[in-house]
Amino acid sequence: MRDHAHAHLNRGQLPVKSLKTENFRNLANQEIQLAPTANVLVGRNGSGKTSTLEAIYLATSLRSFRQVRLRDVIRQGCDWSQVEITSGDVNTPLGQRVKIHGGGRTAWLGGRLVKKVSSYVVNCLSMAFTPDDLSMIKGSPERRRNFLDRALMLHRADHLERVRAFQRVLRSRNSLLKEKRPGYREMLDSYTEQLCRLAEPLSQARRQAVEQLAPLARRAYESISGTSEEMTVTYVSGSRRQGGEKGDLYQVLQAVRTRDERLGYTSRGPQFDDLQMDIAGRDARKLASQGEQRSCALALLMAVVEWLRDMDGRLPVLLLDDVSSELDSGRRGRLFSRLLEMGNQVMLTTTDPQYASQLLAAEARLLEVDQGVIEAKR
Repeated sequence: MRDHAHAHLNRGQLPVKSLKTENFRNLANQEIQLAPTANVLVGRNGSGKTSTLEAIYLATSLRSFRQVRLRDVIRQGCDWSQVEITSGDVNTPLGQRVKIHGGGRTAWLGGRLVKKVSSYVVNCLSMAFTPDDLSMIKGSPERRRNFLDRALMLHRADHLERVRAFQRVLRSRNSLLKEKRPGYREMLDSYTEQLCRLAEPLSQARRQAVEQLAPLARRAYESISGTSEEMTVTYVSGSRRQGGEKGDLYQVLQAVRTRDERLGYTSRGPQFDDLQMDIAGRDARKLASQGEQRSCALALLMAVVEWLRDMDGRLPVLLLDDVSSELDSGRRGRLFSRLLEMGNQVMLTTTDPQYASQLLAAEARLLEVDQGVIEAKR
C-alpha cells in the first residue's frame, strides 16, 4: 500500500511538508512537520484541531472553509496573522505564505509577491470536509451547489470568476426587479441578456462535471457503505420552465418575467441548480437513513478526489474535520482504507485517542493538540 500511495503522490502535486503559524486564532506560534501520507490530530474540542486545518486551507486557497471574515483568524489583541506551508522535496522546496492584516491579505509564492489569485491557488490544492458537509445531502440546494463549485474550482482556476461574474449580474437584475427604477424595463432586457450569456457556460460546466462524477460516486458509495445498493447522482437544472421542461434560459426568463417582477427576484437560472441523489431508486434526501446520507456525502468527496486525479493528475490535500465521529466503525475503516489507497495526503482530526491509535497501524503520524500547541507523538 505504501508504494501505491507514493506512486500517486509523485504523479500529482507534492505533499505539504510543514506548517508555520503566527498569531493565528488560538494556535501557538509554531512550526510542525507533516507526514506525506496521513496525519491524525487528536485533542479535546476547542484545542485547535480545526484551526490547524483552516490554516492549511488558507495557505493553499487564500480563504477559510468557515463562514467567517478573513480578519477573524487574527488572534485577539494582534494586528496581523500569518500562515506558511512548504511543499516540494529536499532539493526544491516551495513556500506559500499568506498574511492577513487590516487591509486584507497578502500572499507570497516561492518568496515572490502574488498579484493574481489564480496563479497562487493552482500550486497546491486542498479540499476541506466537515460535519456540515456530511449533512449536505439533506441540506439546502445551495450547499450542494457550493460543493460542486468548489470541486470545479480545483479543476479550473477560472471557475471562481465564472461564478462571481454570474452572481454580480444576478444581484443587479434582482435589485432592478425589486426597486423598479425609472427606465428599468430597458435595463432589465440588458441584464437578462448578460445573465443568459454568463449562465450557459456555468450550467454546462456543472452538468458535465456531474456526468463525470456520477459513476465514480457510485463505485465509492459501494466501497464506503459496504453494500451493493446503487447510488445515482443527477444534475437538476434551475433553468427549467414552470412545468419542468427544458428550455432556453432567455425564453424561460421572458415567460416568467411578470412573475419575477411581482416576486422581486429572478426565479429561474443556475442559482437554483441542484444535485439529485438516489440510493436503490430512493430519494436520498427524503428516504435514506442518516448513515446512508453520510455515505453519500463521502462518496461524493471520493468521487471528486478520483475525478481530479483522472482529469488533471492532481491529488489535493484532504482536510477532514471530525468526520470520523459521525460514522460507525465499519464505515470509518473502509473510508480510511480507501483514502490511503488513493494516495492523497490526509489531515484528519478526532477527539478519540482510541480511533487515532487504530489509524497509526496505517502509518499515520499522530499529532497531539492541546491549548493551541501541536506536538508530534509519532
